[in-house]
Amino acid sequence: MAKQAIEGAQRLNAFGVDPDELCIVGHDTDDGPEHPLWDGDRLAAVLKSITEEWVSNISAYGVLEPVLVRKNGDRIEVVAGRRRVLGAREANKRLRAAGSSMPPIKVPCMVKRSDDEQAIGALVAENEGRLDDTPIVRAKKVRRLLDRGYSEVGAAVAMCLPL
Repeated sequence: MAKQAIEGAQRLNAFGVDPDELCIVGHDTDDGPEHPLWDGDRLAAVLKSITEEWVSNISAYGVLEPVLVRKNGDRIEVVAGRRRVLGAREANKRLRAAGSSMPPIKVPCMVKRSDDEQAIGALVAENEGRLDDTPIVRAKKVRRLLDRGYSEVGAAVAMCLPL
């Protein structure tokens, strides 16, 4: 019998999904505040954060962190990870426009079986649980990349910095 990569850990499944098949409530739909996954107040900031640097990072590395989704009828609704989905959509659009032979970027998705209350709780908890690095920590990360042989452009892409 093959050995498990992480002995004693529970194996979880993620699905690689085309970002255009994922539904962002309030962006891809006409749903409003009555829908538990509508987050119109934050959606404008999410849309504004889809920068050239973010799209370049996803083009180079793909979507590294799974998004949380739930099935709602025929729709696969994004519970947490709207920015990653939108970044992947834009990266794929640019790959297609450039005639790239690279396969399209898929978004790793973890399915959260949840009722409306659990879904909105997960949406809020996922965003509130994040910590931003301080400028000094970010500078140290850039230095570490450069010390390991990254070019300045490569370090900028990895760190989502302007070129």
